[in-house]
Amino acid sequence: MINAAQRYMILLGALLLTPFIVMPAIAWRLSEWGGPSPLAHGALSPLMADLGLLLSLVVLLALGAVVSRGLNTAVGLFVIGFGVCLIALRCDTVETFAWSGASVWSLGVETILWIPIVALITIVVFRFSSGLRDVYSDYSTPPAGSFESMLSRDGLAMLLCGIPAVAVTWALLANWNNGQVLGAVFVGSLIGGVVGRLALPRTQPILVFVGPILVGGIAQIVFASGFSGSMSDALVAGSAPRLLWVMPMDWVGGTLGGTAFGLGVARMFFGETLELAAKPRSTARA
Repeated sequence: MINAAQRYMILLGALLLTPFIVMPAIAWRLSEWGGPSPLAHGALSPLMADLGLLLSLVVLLALGAVVSRGLNTAVGLFVIGFGVCLIALRCDTVETFAWSGASVWSLGVETILWIPIVALITIVVFRFSSGLRDVYSDYSTPPAGSFESMLSRDGLAMLLCGIPAVAVTWALLANWNNGQVLGAVFVGSLIGGVVGRLALPRTQPILVFVGPILVGGIAQIVFASGFSGSMSDALVAGSAPRLLWVMPMDWVGGTLGGTAFGLGVARMFFGETLELAAKPRSTARA
C-alpha cells in the first residue's frame, strides 16, 4: 500500500519529468516568427511539428498511465494535462496567429481535430487504471473505458459539461496572454469536471475530458462563420471574439489538467452524493 509521502513523491517526480518530455514538441514547432507556432500548420516544418508532438504525447501517455495505476486515474490525466499545458505556455498567442494571416476557421477546425486524440488518451488511462475507484459499480456496470460505458446515456451526457466549462472560460478571459488564456480554460474545465462528477456520480467521467474541447471548437467555428475582415484588424480594434483568443493547445492542456483537478475537487462534496450513488437503482416504475 502506498502511503501519503510516497504518493506525493510519485506525483512530484512525474511532474518534474514532464518538461523534458515535451521538449521535442516545443523545439520542433518553431515558426518563422521565432517562437513555437500556436497551430501545427504554422510551424516551419508541420511534419516535424506533428512528429515532435506525437512523440511527446506518447511518452506523456505512458507516464500518465503508470501514475494512474499507482495513484489514481485523475492524477494520471492531470500529469498528461500538465505536460500539454507546458507546451501551450511556450507557444505563441493569438497575436502571432493574427499577424501570420492564417484563416480564422483553422482555430476551430484544429481544436475539433484534437477530440479523437484526447478521447483516446482518456480511454487508455481509464482502462489501464480501471477507472475512478470512488464510482459505484456492480456486476452490471460496464468496465471503465469501455465503449458501452462511454456511449450510454449518462456517458454521453458528460459532453454537456463542456457548456459550463466554456461559459466560465469566456467569462474569465481578460486578455490574450498565454497564462491568462490557459488559466481561464483550466478553471472553466475544473468547473465542468465538478459538475459532471456530482451530477452523474455513477458514471465514469470519460467524455467530460472531451466536452470543453468539443464545445469550444464548435463555438470558434460559429464565430469564424460570422467573422469578417482580418484577425489582426479585429485585435487592434478590440472586436475579436474572446473565445478566438484560445489556441487549440490551450483547449487541450487546460481541459485535461483542469478537468482532472475538478474531479479531485468534487470529492470534497461527495458525502451524500456517493451514498446515493451506492444505492441500487429501482427498476420499478410508478
